[in-house]
Amino acid sequence: MRAVLERVGDPGLRDRALEPLEVLERGRDRVQAAGRDATALCEALAGLEEDFTRITDTASQRAKGTRTAPNRSLVYSDTRRSATARVGAGVLDAMAPLEPLMNSAAWLMSQLAAQVEHRAEEVFEELAAPGGAGEEVDLAEFWFACMPILHGAAVTDAEEVLAEFQRRWARIISVPEDSRRVHVTHSAIAERAAEEFPPAAPGWTASRYISPDVMIAARDAGSVGDGDFELVLGELHLATNTMGASLFVSQHPRPAELLELTGRDFPGPRLLPLLPKEHTSRLSVRVRNVLVRPEDYYVALRELTADPHRDRTVLSADARVTRRRGRLTAVLPDGSEFAVTDVFGHVLTTLAMDMFRLLPDADHVPRVAVDKLVVSRESWRFTGGDLEFA
Repeated sequence: MRAVLERVGDPGLRDRALEPLEVLERGRDRVQAAGRDATALCEALAGLEEDFTRITDTASQRAKGTRTAPNRSLVYSDTRRSATARVGAGVLDAMAPLEPLMNSAAWLMSQLAAQVEHRAEEVFEELAAPGGAGEEVDLAEFWFACMPILHGAAVTDAEEVLAEFQRRWARIISVPEDSRRVHVTHSAIAERAAEEFPPAAPGWTASRYISPDVMIAARDAGSVGDGDFELVLGELHLATNTMGASLFVSQHPRPAELLELTGRDFPGPRLLPLLPKEHTSRLSVRVRNVLVRPEDYYVALRELTADPHRDRTVLSADARVTRRRGRLTAVLPDGSEFAVTDVFGHVLTTLAMDMFRLLPDADHVPRVAVDKLVVSRESWRFTGGDLEFA
């Protein structure tokens, strides 16, 4: 905000716009200076909230039920532990069963993207039909015409793709009825998994990322070194780089390194949908992706707050959708081309992020392990009246 306001040419107008911002900045600095002094911290927080409410005529904290991330105060403190944990090659070797899981996840995302792209083709055909726009349509019109798909039919498509995904895993790992524990070896399932889930091209740019959460279960650190441990797959987040979240990037000792690694993941520019700072659908200032490089493009699909001076921010009405090399392609004003699924990237990621489940939901789901890695934890589902617990 400061960078934008300081570009205002009229000195008087610029100073009037900066004055309330400076009040809030001073309040933020007082909170930071309070450190661990509880009394000073409470006073500084109360002062900042009072100034904010006076300046904006808006509550300083959000309530549940609002159309944005709830219960977030104006400032907050994130911390990073000074401890460092080191694990040996034995832990990495024990993660080998992640490979067939991640390959199957890539297949899952590719199938989802293919379904959505097929439906988008039908929308394009209708818009480009005789009497319509011809061989191309503008991206804004196309985006709004696809809304019923992205927030309706695509949800059904995701459920159907997941059901097929689970049927294929059922052919790989046999789970006897009423079993509590199922154990197989990586070597026994690797070939079958490769047959069921052949290599799949990324459906959209972010689908190259798969972020597993792996926990180590052991008596103590010494047991890990001795090989006496078990790994537990907590979650396998799809189409998202967990390390790209703002809270991790802001606390990383070398944020520039993360951007450099992003460049290795994507040697060329990306097309990213311009998103609001916060939204109830998995988005807040703490978890939004901030690993965006100057060479990446933003496409604005709706009216959102953005830096109007940022290069490579494109209005959707200024881009067009056409067919190139057999696929729907978004063509930007400077001639750059991207798969149209990249325009849907955030919606697809929201659908896919928590899709990965090897076994279908049931009253009881057994524990499934591949070598030392628990790939599905035992769980129960209790239903009573209108309440459901899992």
